[in-house]
Amino acid sequence: MLFVNHDKSGPPSGWSEEDLLSLTSPEEIVRELPDLQIEHSATLNHQDGSSNTIVRATQRK
Repeated sequence: MLFVNHDKSGPPSGWSEEDLLSLTSPEEIVRELPDLQIEHSATLNHQDGSSNTIVRATQRK
């Protein structure tokens, strides 16, 4: 599974308060996937100040 979303540390400009509630962090997503093996978890920071949460996970063997 690959999860990519806007990260809380660098929210996109112009978003409403309701939109901002959908922002995540890698730690939050990892906590929600206890039955999966986390292969990679990170925040990707962009030059424009925005950030993305990225988590890659697989089924446990």
